[in-house]
Amino acid sequence: MPFNRSQKERFLMVWCAAYERFMVGEGEEAKKEAKKKGEKNAHELIWAIENHPKICDLTTNPFLLTIAAIVHRQGSMLPRYRVELYQLIGKTLIETWDKVRSMGIAPIVSTFPDYRKEARELLYPLGLWMHNHFPTGVAPEDELQRFLIEKMVDRGMPSEEAEKSVEALFKALRKRTHILIEKAPQRWGFMHLAFQEYFAAASLVSSDSYLEEIKKNAYNPRWQEVILLVAGEIGINQGRTKAVTDLITELFRGMTKDHLNEEILQKHILMAGRALAEIGGLEDALEKQIIEKLLDFALRSDFQRLRQEACDVLSEIPKFRD
Repeated sequence: MPFNRSQKERFLMVWCAAYERFMVGEGEEAKKEAKKKGEKNAHELIWAIENHPKICDLTTNPFLLTIAAIVHRQGSMLPRYRVELYQLIGKTLIETWDKVRSMGIAPIVSTFPDYRKEARELLYPLGLWMHNHFPTGVAPEDELQRFLIEKMVDRGMPSEEAEKSVEALFKALRKRTHILIEKAPQRWGFMHLAFQEYFAAASLVSSDSYLEEIKKNAYNPRWQEVILLVAGEIGINQGRTKAVTDLITELFRGMTKDHLNEEILQKHILMAGRALAEIGGLEDALEKQIIEKLLDFALRSDFQRLRQEACDVLSEIPKFRD
C-alpha cells in the first residue's frame, strides 16, 4: 500500500532516528543527541519532499522513500531536479539488479562481468519496450522473458544460455522485491511507473533518432512524462544545452505544424513550458517567448482550463516563480 503523508512522516521520524543512533553508537547522551538530530533531518526531508510534487508522488513507495532518505542524509538535500534523483535511485536499483543476478545467475556474470553496462543495455530498452507496448505498465511474463532473451542473444550470449539465465533471474526476482516485481500472477512491471518512464527516456536519448520518436508520440498523454524526462536527461544529466534547446524549440513550434489545430498547438506550448521547468530554464530568447505565450494563455484565454494549466506551468518555471 502507498504511504500517505502522515505515514511518510512517521516512517521518516523512526528511520532518521535509527540511522543516527547507528552512526553514534551506544550511550544515553548519544541516543538523545541521535533522536534530536534524527527529528531535525526528518523534518527537513519531509519539507523537501512536500515542496516537490513529483518527488512527493514517487516517495509514496516505502523503498523509494528510504532511498530518498539515504540520499538526503548523505548529501544534506535532495537534488534540485527530479531527473537527478531518478538517476540516483536508478543507479541504486541497477545495483540491486547485480545482487539479484548473483543469486544463481552465474552465466550472466561470466559472460557480461560489467553488470552496470548489462543493466543499462537490458533495462533501459525494456523500459522503452514496455512503454510502447503495454499501456498499463504490466507485461505478460512469457513476453517479458522473450524480450530479455532476445536482448541477451543480440549481445552475444548463446540462446540456450540466455534462456537459462532469464529463468534463473525470474526465480530470484520472485524471492524479494527488486527493480521488477510480479504485480499479478505471471504479470510483471517496474516497481514504480516513474522508472519505466525514466528508463524509456534514457533509452531514447541513447538513440540519434529520439526526436523522431518524440514527434511520433507527441500527442499521446502517456508520453508526456517520458518527453519531459528526455529533456531532463539531455539538459541536466548530460549537460547538452544545444540539444535540449533544439528539443524545446521543436515542442514550442508544435513539432510539425502540418494539420495541427489550435488546441494541439496549445498543448505543445504547454509541453514546452513544462520541459523548460524540467531543466530549470534556458539562457535563451526561447525562454522569453515561451513565458510570454504562457502569460497570454493565463491572462487572455477564453477557456478556464487553459488559463489554469498555463498558470500551473508558469509556477514551475524557476525564473518566473522567483
